This record gives sequence, C-alpha cells and structure tokens, in this order.
Amino acid sequence: MVVVALGGCTAAGKSTLVLELQRAAAVRVVSCDDFFLPRERCPRFDLQALPWPGEEVPGAFLLRGDADWNVPAAIDWSGVADAVVSAKQAAQSVVVDGMFVLADHPGARTVLQMCDHAAVLWADEHAATELCSRKYTRKHLGRSSYEERGVSAEEYRVYWENYVWPAWLQHGASSLPADCLRIGCTEEPAAQLDQLLGTGW
Repeated sequence: MVVVALGGCTAAGKSTLVLELQRAAAVRVVSCDDFFLPRERCPRFDLQALPWPGEEVPGAFLLRGDADWNVPAAIDWSGVADAVVSAKQAAQSVVVDGMFVLADHPGARTVLQMCDHAAVLWADEHAATELCSRKYTRKHLGRSSYEERGVSAEEYRVYWENYVWPAWLQHGASSLPADCLRIGCTEEPAAQLDQLLGTGW
C-alpha cells in the first residue's frame, strides 16, 4: 500500500500527470477539486482591490463572483479524508492531488498524515508565466476558458499576478514538507511520471 500526496499550483499539470500515472499503474485517485465548498460557504476576496486595466472589474470576473477558491479553507477536508480512507480500502496505490494538499492547514495536514510520500509540481517565477498562459487558454472543471469568456490577456495577467500566483506562494509553496519531491512543472509528462514512480509505486 502506498499513498502519495501530489500538490502544485493551478495549471501546473497535476491532472495530466495523474492520467499518465493511471495508464502506468493501477491507482485510485482522490482529487481535491471534487471537494470544493459551495460558493456560498467559501471565503471571500476583494475583486475591486485588484489593479484592473481601466480600473473596473471585467464582466467575466463579476460573473465569477468573489468566492475565494484559492485558499485551503475552500476545501472540504473531512470529505477528502473520508475519500482517502475509502480509496485505501479499494486499492493498493492511491494518489491525492490538489493545489493545497500540502498546505499548512489543519485539514490538509490531516490528509497529508494519511500519505506515505509527498510530491509537488514545482514552478519558479519563470514557469509561472507559462502557467498563467495555460490557465488563461484552457477549459477546466467543465468551465470555458477565461479567453473564451471574453477576458483579455492583460486582464487575466492582472488576476494571476495579483491573486492566483500570490495565493499559491502563500498557501501552497510556503509549507512543503522537507522530504517533498519537487518535479518541474514544465518537464515532459514522461519525465515527470518517471520521477513520481520512483517514490515507490
């Protein structure tokens, strides 16, 4: 039995790597993306405070609202922990993936204590530029991309640089376990998979 926690900033490629892992090994996946709290129960952040071009919040972001899904408190960690218990009963290999699964948060720490290894798809400031572009142009969780929703590249860059990326640095990157395996988020998926498999699958 092996359980691995896989963290990383949004758009770092966690879901892609997990799919590669599922092709290579019999593994059960618990995704923290499936345990976001409902909008009305999420923390809030101030959209108006971001330095938007034209000093007005773009319409697509007004529709998105001020629910803050980029903090560990937006996750139902009890639900994640229960899912890990069930997964361990059903499979010999489990991966728990999520932006804040390695965060310094009581719920996340409870889940991490259930894991044997920790890995992160690591991004430096240079890689963050690529992640911003990925997030801007891609669909995710059944939603249209920001580009498709009429957000300009400049508007999304403001959102990324002043909200998304700082949230990752504060809540995700700052509290990695000392023995956490760092895998470059811009490496080829095959190379990432080799490193992850080296944790003992």
